[in-house]
Amino acid sequence: MTTMQTDREERGPRTRGTIIVLLAIALLLFAVAVRKACVVDFTHDEGLSFLHGVLPGIQHLVMSDRYVSAGNHVLQTLAMYVCAKMFGPSELSLRLFSLASLAIWLGTSIVLVLRLSPNGLRRMAYFLLLQANPFLFDLFSA
Repeated sequence: MTTMQTDREERGPRTRGTIIVLLAIALLLFAVAVRKACVVDFTHDEGLSFLHGVLPGIQHLVMSDRYVSAGNHVLQTLAMYVCAKMFGPSELSLRLFSLASLAIWLGTSIVLVLRLSPNGLRRMAYFLLLQANPFLFDLFSA
C-alpha cells in the first residue's frame, strides 16, 4: 500500500464530516447574504451605476465618457445591465453577480482550507477566519 492510499483511508470519515460542516456554514453565510441583498437598500455607488449605466442602456456605458466616476465598476455595471434585462430591476436581481461571486469565494475557501490542514478543527477555524472580514462580506452582499 502506498502512503497516499494510507492517508486517504485514515482521513476518509473525518474529512467527509468536516466537508459537511464547512458546506453547512457556507450555505448559512450564503443565505444571510441573499437575505441582506433582498432587504438592504442600494448604496450610493450601486444607485449611480444603475442610473447612469443600466437605465440609459449598454451603449451609453461603453461608448460615452459622460459617466466617468471612481464608483463606476464597469464589470459590475455590465452584470447589473444583463441581470436587469433578464430578471427586472429588483435589488436581488441587480446583486446576482455579487452573490455569484460570493458562491465562488465560499467554494474556493473550502478547497483552500481542505488543502491547508488535515485537522478538522483547524480547517473550520481557517474557514471562519477567511469569512470573518466584514468588508468582504459587505462587498459580496450589498
